[in-house]
Amino acid sequence: MTHGRRCAVRLGNRAWVDQAACRDEDPEMFFRVDGERPESWHARLAEAKDVCMVCEVRATCLEDALAKPEKHGVFGGLDEEERKLELKRRARLAAA
Repeated sequence: MTHGRRCAVRLGNRAWVDQAACRDEDPEMFFRVDGERPESWHARLAEAKDVCMVCEVRATCLEDALAKPEKHGVFGGLDEEERKLELKRRARLAAA
């Protein structure tokens, strides 16, 4: 799976993308590789989340990923499963 040279470029041409902490990181850090051993993915996942935690546009990135919704990768500090849970949490809150 090819995600482009820069992670943030994958998100499209938005002004906030230029401020993303991941803009110069290897996109492979943020996406699971087919057939990858869980230990390897969990190590990279932790690295990716560390990048997100210091990012000044983390909240914007997360909102963008939830709006699409992005099905793969780490966006806004959350992986695929965490974003699914966040969407469900928001749906429950909206229904209450």
